[in-house]
Parts: sequence; structure tokens; C-alpha cells
Amino acid sequence: MANITYLKIDGVTMPTPSKYTPVYSDFDSDDSVRNEVGVLNRNCIRTGQVAPKFKWQNITTEALGTILTAIDGKVSMEVTFFDPLYYVKNNGAMHTFTGYAQATRQPEMTLQSERPEDIRWTIELSFIEF
Repeated sequence: MANITYLKIDGVTMPTPSKYTPVYSDFDSDDSVRNEVGVLNRNCIRTGQVAPKFKWQNITTEALGTILTAIDGKVSMEVTFFDPLYYVKNNGAMHTFTGYAQATRQPEMTLQSERPEDIRWTIELSFIEF
């Protein structure tokens, strides 16, 4: 059985996440409002926008560096990820989109060590489709 690659950034495979949540969003226009009896008059302007969220727990400094280097200084990137909906609809294909990493990145040290290579980290990031 082949291993799943859950996430690539600009073609670089990221470490396997501990947790992963595919997030799908639809967007309504500003004129989508509820009338006086509470019925929504909806004007949907975009459906199926993705923003997958990944969490890596207790990863090495090297693995954290791989993730942070892949997104460092980039305002736009190609994100390829395992999307179960896309996978089923497109004969096993991975989903690729152009987007960006969430603006705030907060790695949390979960295990201290005197040696940097022995420190462990947790980080959670979302990648948002343009």
C-alpha cells in the first residue's frame, strides 16, 4: 500500500501531519440577507473554496524548519493536498490550488532539550485558496 502525501508546498513534500481537517467554504454576496420573516435571500458568489488546516505535533526542529522554509516570505504558493472530496470526484487525483499560508505562525515548543535537534514542536497552519 502506498503512503499518502498529505501536503506539498510548491512541489516540496511536507512532513506527515498529526491531524488534518479539509475545510470547504461558500461565499455569499453582501446583498444576501434575511427578509422580515427570516427567510434567507441568498446570492452565492463562490462555492467550494478550500482552506485545509494541518497540525503537526511533537515534530523535530528539522521538520518544523521544512514547513516554515516552504512558506517563508511567500505571499503566494502552489498547495497540493489530499482532499477526500476531490479525490473521489477526480479518480484519485490530488487537489492543487494557488493560495497562501495563514498570516500568523506560532510554533509551540513541546519538549525542551540542550540539543536543538532534540527539541520537539507543535504547529497548526491553514492554507487558504485565493
